[in-house]
Amino acid sequence: MSFTQGRTYLYRGSAFGFAAQFDHPSKATIPTQAMAVLAPTGGEAFSTVRNFDYQNIITFDEASAYAVGSEDPDGSHHSVATVAVRNFRFLNVIEADLVTMRVASVHRPRGEARDETIEEGEVTLTGSCIHGLRIACQPIDLTFRTELFAEHPTFDRFVKGGRDAGKCYAHGSAEKGLIVTSIVERIAGCQALSDDERKNLFNPRFALSGIRCSRNAVFVPGFGRIVIGEVIIERGYRRINMLRIELGCGNAGTGTVGGGEGNGAEIPPAT
Repeated sequence: MSFTQGRTYLYRGSAFGFAAQFDHPSKATIPTQAMAVLAPTGGEAFSTVRNFDYQNIITFDEASAYAVGSEDPDGSHHSVATVAVRNFRFLNVIEADLVTMRVASVHRPRGEARDETIEEGEVTLTGSCIHGLRIACQPIDLTFRTELFAEHPTFDRFVKGGRDAGKCYAHGSAEKGLIVTSIVERIAGCQALSDDERKNLFNPRFALSGIRCSRNAVFVPGFGRIVIGEVIIERGYRRINMLRIELGCGNAGTGTVGGGEGNGAEIPPAT
């Protein structure tokens, strides 16, 4: 028996359509719908859920997730994780004709590193978008900027050239940093959150008079907060949540529509 010498590449990629949990008025969990998880050895994963209906308050026509990982003849490793959710409706407040998430990564071949550190692959989010979003019956016009992540596809390059697009939380050093940002460049269709409203936002006695937006979030009185196109960047890792819902009303809980992660890593030989 012969064994492969040298480094091994482990793939990482997943996509899902929808998941949620409610704390009250009754505790309930909606298991992850349309989930595709890539094996560390690559290959394909796919899942489709059609005509989803939870108590007629959360519905969608179809959620289809797909993940693939493979090696090119030149030794580069590619992975893609994507999901599309069609005609989504949530508590008669959030409606979207189409939610699409896509994470693509390439890990190019390189020479042996003297210190056996693992170089980072390049990750892009091109193709992630939302069409026909309506919140509290108001059309929400979104401008996305996935080009920013294609121009700065690694952690180091994003820190140098695109860090101002989000908040960087350093955990001891830049190598262990965490960047929270968004593919959303602009939200139109609702009034911006004022300074006074921002100061009183978490005061239980304060109530917004209408829907408001700030950065990549929309606040709905009597409902909660909707975070749009959220991106989490770490060295060798990307995660994107197209719609992350935080309920703060008669229905308390959380939910996510169209999420996924990507990239992978080389590991040194076991012996």
